[in-house]
Amino acid sequence: MRFMRIFITIVILSVLMIDWSAKAYSKVLLENIITMTVDGFEEKGAWVIKFSRFRAKNWRGDQKGEREPSNNWIKWLASGDNPPYLREELLPDGVQKNTTLKEREKTILAIRGKWDFPGYNWFVLEPNNIRPAKDLLKKWLRLVAKGEKDNYRPKRLEWKEGIHPNFIWMTGKIKQMLIYVWGGNFDYSMEAHFQDYKGNEFVLPVTKLNFKGWRNIKVVIPNAIRQIQHMTPSTQPLKFMRFKVISDPYADPTEFYMYLDYMHAITDTYEPSYFGEELQFVENYWGDSAATGGGNNK
Repeated sequence: MRFMRIFITIVILSVLMIDWSAKAYSKVLLENIITMTVDGFEEKGAWVIKFSRFRAKNWRGDQKGEREPSNNWIKWLASGDNPPYLREELLPDGVQKNTTLKEREKTILAIRGKWDFPGYNWFVLEPNNIRPAKDLLKKWLRLVAKGEKDNYRPKRLEWKEGIHPNFIWMTGKIKQMLIYVWGGNFDYSMEAHFQDYKGNEFVLPVTKLNFKGWRNIKVVIPNAIRQIQHMTPSTQPLKFMRFKVISDPYADPTEFYMYLDYMHAITDTYEPSYFGEELQFVENYWGDSAATGGGNNK
């Protein structure tokens, strides 16, 4: 009798393990993981910088003349420019060795800062418009943005012209975001701000900047940030809003430098197909009435 109980227990555990293995295997089959370029910092003027209140009036550190524009404190450095910067002098090692990026990734974003007083000084780096990730997958953009040429504003969310901030659409369901950061061993911290499809904003720590040289920094996107909904369309990509860099209150306020390159992401682009899926693009069939709630066609 005792051996019979042991035998039955082993059989039950085996069945449970097989069932669990089948579920885990099916989950792997339902993912399509790719590396996606979000922004290479190649386009001059594609980002803007905004400083906290006590930013120095000018780089000389005196109070003479008018306040220098903040965007004078960022610049794009490209290999081959005048002076002729060498690619190996500028770019992170990982970008140099990636043969698929050799021709299109030649520029880095340079940032500097100076404040009048020590404290929790900060600046934010934001996209200057609403745009998709550089490696655009049109299927996901079509789910969430207006279809006109170069018009990437959300469609099915409340929108007030001129109020909504700029952002970058992140294709698919993001698992990790990565970016090359050059640190000069300054006592500063960096964070990334995202927004989900319901307008909730999330702040994720990126890195402390108390290191020297280039590092490929990874930011894991937690499951608590929702990127799918039960209604169609299911996938609702994240919006990347900004980077924010904050000084330690005792950090030297008189000088700060950092550089950024090749912002990319690990993303799941799997989206199940079903009969009649084209009907989820309601704007094609209902026009503006989908947004306004009105109107019969006559």
